[in-house]
This record gives sequence, structure tokens and C-alpha cells, in this order.
Amino acid sequence: MAVTPATSSPAFAQDNDLGMAGLGKTALGLALVLLLIWGLATLVKRFKPGHRLQGQSLRVVASQSVGARERVVVVEVDDTWLVLGVTPGSVNRLHEMPAKSQDPVDGTGSENPGSTSRPTFSESFKRALSQRFDRRS
Repeated sequence: MAVTPATSSPAFAQDNDLGMAGLGKTALGLALVLLLIWGLATLVKRFKPGHRLQGQSLRVVASQSVGARERVVVVEVDDTWLVLGVTPGSVNRLHEMPAKSQDPVDGTGSENPGSTSRPTFSESFKRALSQRFDRRS
């Protein structure tokens, strides 16, 4: 009743071959799933909800963090700029003004020659806040 290696080796070799085929199928399946996940992630990045598509009239002009989770955002809607205060729980309109044309800026950070000097975002924001609070007084 002793089992000899000669009688058990063909069965072992056959099980080993099935194991390698199963491993190959599993690896191929995993590669396909990973490829599918990558493809879907690429599509989501391209068409994410906040992404501006051609023909839409909403554009973020500027954004500045003013706290750990608070931001001031300037958004252009049609021909109007809205200054919005954004917190995790709400979005509040702080100021509204007509849209200004944005002059191109060269790589050095200075405006192009011949263009008029315009105030920085922080100066415009300070002026807008002072006008808003001056009207309340």
C-alpha cells in the first residue's frame, strides 16, 4: 500500500499545470480590471462636474484662501464678476461688479508694455469690502 513517486507524479504535474493556467487567467483578469479602473478615472478627470466645457458662461477668475477651510472666489458669469465667500457649509455673495477685461501677463509677472496698470486682486478685494461696509454705515 505504499505510494511510489512514479504513480503520484503525473497527477501532481497535471494539478501544477492547472494551477499555472489559473494563475495566468487571474493575472489577466486583474490586469483588465486595473485597465478599466484607469480608463474610468481618466474619463472622470476629463469630465468632472466642476470642469468648464466649451460654451458655458461660468469662469473662475481668481481664488484666495482666507482660512483653513474658507476661500474668497471671484467668478465671472456672463459679463458680471461675483465675489463669493465659500465655506464648507455655504456660499455667500460678498460683492458684484461688471466684468473687467483681463490683460495678458508675460512670464516675468509684469504686464505687457502699452497696457494700463490695474490693481492687484488684493487691492480690488480691499476696495470692494470697504465699499460694501461703507454702504452699511
